[in-house]
Amino acid sequence: MRWGHAGAQTGTIARLGAQRQIQFEHVDLCLVQDPSRSWTARVAFITDPVFQMPFQGILGTEGFLDKWAVTFNKYYDYFELQHPDDAYDSS
Repeated sequence: MRWGHAGAQTGTIARLGAQRQIQFEHVDLCLVQDPSRSWTARVAFITDPVFQMPFQGILGTEGFLDKWAVTFNKYYDYFELQHPDDAYDSS
């Protein structure tokens, strides 16, 4: 990892069979249904001009997946967040 323009921390990841340039930023996140649940996460954005997509953020284990139990459902095109203590009820 290296520092890029104006102090931005940059790096590369393997995505879709190639190395992609990324830039890390700290982003304030919250749940739309419950704005009191908010936090700051370090998020990587793909900056590679060859890989243009509308949204290029990468959800990771620090700042998102470490805070929520996440269920991804591609068939119905949604994902669900639950508090980890609620997601795995032992009863």
